[in-house]
Amino acid sequence: MVNDPRNAGLRSRPFHDDYACVAAVDVLRSVLRAEEPPETLTTLGFTVTGDTRNLQIDYPSGLAEVHTFPLADLATGFVRAWASGRDFNRWASVVVMTDWIDVDGIDTTDGRALWDAVWSVAGGNEPDDGALAVARRLSGA
Repeated sequence: MVNDPRNAGLRSRPFHDDYACVAAVDVLRSVLRAEEPPETLTTLGFTVTGDTRNLQIDYPSGLAEVHTFPLADLATGFVRAWASGRDFNRWASVVVMTDWIDVDGIDTTDGRALWDAVWSVAGGNEPDDGALAVARRLSGA
């Protein structure tokens, strides 16, 4: 599983064995890409409670396991969460608050525009057309 091609290019700092590392990468990536709801993080020992405005994320005990994902994964999640029409603000809040998720390319012009839009959505705002255009382009949607 460690050499799974879906994880190509992902960097991680594991804290357990290789199986736990791959499982964490898969869960974190599926939440980032909005393929699974944020509550899926509970499988890693996270606790996600409260409504979007009062969201609290408690981390599992032990060492942190930070994984770096491509900007396209954040863009894909942004588009999917927006298109689903539900829990967009919650998805954005969880992405902003989960320190185990790092995004490569966030310091580029497109990355900053997308990250600003994620923060805005987490604050209860609707994304602007420019941010949606950037997310669609980066995600290939």
